Amino acid sequence: MDHDQQTGTGSVPRPQDSDVVAEVRFVEFLTRHARCKWFTLKVTLGSAVLGVILALVLPVRYTAICKITTPQPAPSAAILLSSQMARDTATSLSGLASGIGFGLKNPNDIYVGLLSSRTVADALIQQYSLQGVYRTANLTRTRKALATRTLITSEKSGLLSISVTDRSKTLAANLANSYPDQLRQLMKNMAGAEAEARRTFYEGQLKEAREELAKAEVAFRDVQTARGVIVPEAQSRAVIQGASTLRAEIAGKQMELEAARLSLTDNSPTIQVLKSELASLQSMADRMDKNGTFKSMGLQNLAGASLDYIEAQHEMQYRQALLDLLLKQYDAAKLDEAKDSAIVDVVEPAVVPELKSSPRRALIVVLFAILGAFACAIYIELTAFIGRHKAVEDALGEFKAAFLSLRGSPE
Repeated sequence: MDHDQQTGTGSVPRPQDSDVVAEVRFVEFLTRHARCKWFTLKVTLGSAVLGVILALVLPVRYTAICKITTPQPAPSAAILLSSQMARDTATSLSGLASGIGFGLKNPNDIYVGLLSSRTVADALIQQYSLQGVYRTANLTRTRKALATRTLITSEKSGLLSISVTDRSKTLAANLANSYPDQLRQLMKNMAGAEAEARRTFYEGQLKEAREELAKAEVAFRDVQTARGVIVPEAQSRAVIQGASTLRAEIAGKQMELEAARLSLTDNSPTIQVLKSELASLQSMADRMDKNGTFKSMGLQNLAGASLDYIEAQHEMQYRQALLDLLLKQYDAAKLDEAKDSAIVDVVEPAVVPELKSSPRRALIVVLFAILGAFACAIYIELTAFIGRHKAVEDALGEFKAAFLSLRGSPE
């Protein structure tokens, strides 16, 4: 028994031996590939030639880019009117401004979605007859073809970038420039439908309010005829006017909330603001009732004739104030229906591109050459591995013979 066996260290490789083995294997690796250098060169050149052929066969495409500002919704007449009414009643619309983004992390996302919508795609397909240009069988495939050629992104600067890629440089530029136009039209249609619904709603409310006002006027005239003309004191008239106006504003705000719910959900910032305003008005009315404003003015001590006169006058003034509020909301809805909903400014219109965007022929050739060399290296290493293991080589030989055999035996 030799010294290594006696000490028990012969079976444990030393670090120096491991380094030597690794170096030897690396040299063997280089030697194998040096022997096959001409084979590797031929395969690499052949792959590069295939890359050249593919780069020449691929159609040339051009990309046109249009940049627009984030569409800023113009303040609607209904919102401006509501803001004015809120200031008159000591309420606030501060929550509305913070809710314009609809809770999105990036407000531009909603406009990216609108630009990518089927409505915009169908309008462009019809405008440029893209089904014939793309040679697609139906609209669904045409939409997909347009979507693959279009990229809409929100930049850090706040601009929206619309890039369209196509074989025709002119079509690419025209499509990119048409997206902002279709966005304006889509937003106008959406806002117009909402304003039309509000206008129709207020038309019905106005008809009913006019009828109720006519009844109140008749009732007031009947009281005057029956009781004679009674003139309350100035302080009493002020209380009656204030109570009538507040009551009309509460009713008007309720109708405004109902009109908004025709096109908005309860989670909408506009709905939340309207609810807040309505709660504020109702709180003011509750405080007036709690404080006994009419009692403190001595109105409860009026004679029956005076009380009937005041009640009739109060009802008529309430109906008149409510009609005035509805007329303002109706006019605001008509203004919103007639005007554009948003301003979409084109910062950089798309121009006909002079240089192609694809294919990148040099990159394709280089990638094919690298892939060819890599595949060749794998083939060389796999061949060497099989050569070092006789059992694997025999198994592969049997598999090759069985695969190439014209007749097989079910064994």
